[in-house]
Amino acid sequence: MKKGQFKIQEMAFVLVAVVILFGLVFLFFARFELGRVQDVAEELREDRAITLTRTVASMPELRCSRSVLRVSEAACLDIDKVESFNNSASLRESYDSMWKSNYVTSIVVEEIYPDKNTYYIYNRGFANESYFSFMPLCSEDKCVIARLIVGINL
Repeated sequence: MKKGQFKIQEMAFVLVAVVILFGLVFLFFARFELGRVQDVAEELREDRAITLTRTVASMPELRCSRSVLRVSEAACLDIDKVESFNNSASLRESYDSMWKSNYVTSIVVEEIYPDKNTYYIYNRGFANESYFSFMPLCSEDKCVIARLIVGINL
């Protein structure tokens, strides 16, 4: 009887050791996959922010019309339209639901050269991440260099 009990105990210890070994392998694999998933999530956030920047730049409410310097509609931001957003809180609030659903916290146009002006298209507070794109900011007779900044909060 003692020999049979010893064999049963030996088998139980082997099974426990195999379970612990598979548990450690699973933990290692899960940690590796978690790192990979976090990298993919970061890439997706960046792609979404870049897409949002392009979307804002191509909005008919902000982009240049064909009459401004005879450029294509998506090639620049119209300074008159940008100033309208900057000066009108009610206009900014009318787009509030659209930006909240996209996790946007701020949309700012900064004139870089020759003057340093800042125009707020939308501002809801602090952004965790900000992405920007350089755009021409044009009026009827001239264009200046501007930076379109989209702040997101995830």
